[in-house]
Amino acid sequence: MRYSFGDAHYTDNGNLTRQFTIPKPLSINQLYATNRHTGAKYITAKGKHWFEVAGRAIKDQRFTKNPVNCRVSLSMTIYFCGRYDIDNGLKALLDLLKMPTDKSPYGMGIIEDDELIWEFKEPFKKVRVPHRKDEKLEFTLNTI
Repeated sequence: MRYSFGDAHYTDNGNLTRQFTIPKPLSINQLYATNRHTGAKYITAKGKHWFEVAGRAIKDQRFTKNPVNCRVSLSMTIYFCGRYDIDNGLKALLDLLKMPTDKSPYGMGIIEDDELIWEFKEPFKKVRVPHRKDEKLEFTLNTI
C-alpha cells in the first residue's frame, strides 16, 4: 500500500520518506506546566506560540493532511546554541506529529499516533551552532 504525505518521495526499497525543518523546540518546562491547585497539565503561552510557529513551518513545507497510519522510523538533528537536552526536542516533536486531541490540540496530524514510530534511525543527534538564529530541528520520517 502506498501512503501520501506531501512532497514525499519513495526510496529505492519502496518506502516513503519526507524531511521537514521546524524551529528548535523549547524545553519541556517552557512548553508545559502543571496547575498547582488541580494538578492538571496544560500548554503554556510560550508552548502554544511554539506549536503554532512549528505547525506553520510544516504547512509551509507543503504537508497535506493525509496522516500516515503505518509504522514509521524517525531521524532528527537538533541545531542549538548553548545547552540543550535532546529529549526535550523529541517530546515536543512527537506531540507536534500526532493528530490533534483535547489534551494536545496543536498536533499536525502527520501520523495518527506516536505509537506508530517504530524505530529511531541515524542521524539522531545534536549539532552546536554559533548563533541562536541558526537553531532548528530537522527530522525525517520513513515508512517501514
